[in-house]
Amino acid sequence: MYCLACGAENYQGADQCEACGQPLALEPSPKNSVEAALSRDTIKKLPMKMPLTSSPDAPLGDVLTVLSTNAIGAVVITDDHHRPIGIFSERDALIRVGPDYRDHLAEPISKFMTPDPQTVDQSTPITFAVHQMDVGHYRHLPVIDVDGRVTAVISIRDLLRYLTQRIAEAELAE
Repeated sequence: MYCLACGAENYQGADQCEACGQPLALEPSPKNSVEAALSRDTIKKLPMKMPLTSSPDAPLGDVLTVLSTNAIGAVVITDDHHRPIGIFSERDALIRVGPDYRDHLAEPISKFMTPDPQTVDQSTPITFAVHQMDVGHYRHLPVIDVDGRVTAVISIRDLLRYLTQRIAEAELAE
């Protein structure tokens, strides 16, 4: 039995995919054009923002400066081959660093990042990205190429803009 969301093979009778956690029941037919677009469209339809990246050895202070200077919510932490090994978000700054951030500005970002971030590629269905963000409580997902290198980052705002456009198009079509 193959997962419709990620293509992983599962044992017969499984209720959810072992690889991605998606339910293995048959997907219902879309009820409207917005649902149809969500089922059909892939990450490729979203605006691709160039990711801002950092090495795991970069000081926390430098990464915080990148976040605030660029008015972004996350920096992808990559290895020497530009593959994601972590992500540092504004949520990490609040929860993992906290109000005593000045005491930690020289420490490596690897100490505060979320390790092994979930990723998507451009062929990932938008519905799956939404599901990953919901289940993992993520606001950002790195987009990788076939070699696992970071090529972009999508955010919950990108998904909301996409939904807003689909809803507006559906209303115009009525």
